[in-house]
Amino acid sequence: MPIHGRSSHSRPSPPSLTEALTATFGMSVCILFHSIS
Repeated sequence: MPIHGRSSHSRPSPPSLTEALTATFGMSVCILFHSIS
């Protein structure tokens, strides 16, 4: 496994960030809807 920093940091960072943002957004929406109901 080549660890150059460029491939190691450019590959896993974007997907993980997107997943984290999506999860956080989903949770927030769910909480909001539950609070409003």
